Formats: sequence, C-alpha cells, structure tokens
Amino acid sequence: MKQTKICNKCRQRKPLTDYHKHPKSPDGYKYVCKTCDELVRQEMRLANDREQRQRREKERIGKLFRGICLKCGKKRLLPVRHHVGDLLVQVGWLCADTEKCGGEFIAAKPVKVMDLNAMGRPA
Repeated sequence: MKQTKICNKCRQRKPLTDYHKHPKSPDGYKYVCKTCDELVRQEMRLANDREQRQRREKERIGKLFRGICLKCGKKRLLPVRHHVGDLLVQVGWLCADTEKCGGEFIAAKPVKVMDLNAMGRPA
C-alpha cells in the first residue's frame, strides 16, 4: 500500500498521516490534505459569516422600510426628513411609541430623495 498521496488542492505529495480518513474514498482518505482542508473550511466560514451579516442587515432595513421599530417591534415608525435645497431627504426613522422606546431615532443612509419643485412647492 502507498504511504504517500498527492493533494488535489496544493498538488504536493504528502504522507497519509497528513490526510483525514474518509470511508467512501477508494483509498480511505480525503482528496485534500489537512492543511488545505482547514483553509477551505476557513474560507467557507468567512463566506457564511459575511452572508449572515448581509442577511441580518437586509432584514433590519426591510423592517425599517415596513415601519417596524427595531426596539419594540411595533409598526410605529415615522420617517424623519430634512430639506436640502429643493430636495427632501429621508435620513432615518423615529419611533412613535415614546413610552417603550423613548422616541429613539434610528439613523439610516439617505433613502428617499424627492424633488420638491416636482411636487408643486412654490419656488
């Protein structure tokens, strides 16, 4: 029986002790060495963490756009807008339930921009 094997990832010949056992493989060992296997696992973990962070942020933004307060969970958010020249920019939300949330302001990236001249505002 062979005592070495070539890793499918790094293409280096290594002893069988550098491979995890795998019962369904023809020789009984995984196709990649332990070092490469750990690198692949780390890459997958990072990708999953990134996806989870993006999913949580997307859910958070979705709740805000539906008017649901992140703190109390009630649909009581009021948009906070500022005038910037002839534009109306939404900069965040304010919870209307001041007893539970204390009227907490939730900042956001400017999300809605409306041209006030197009809305019929006198010049």
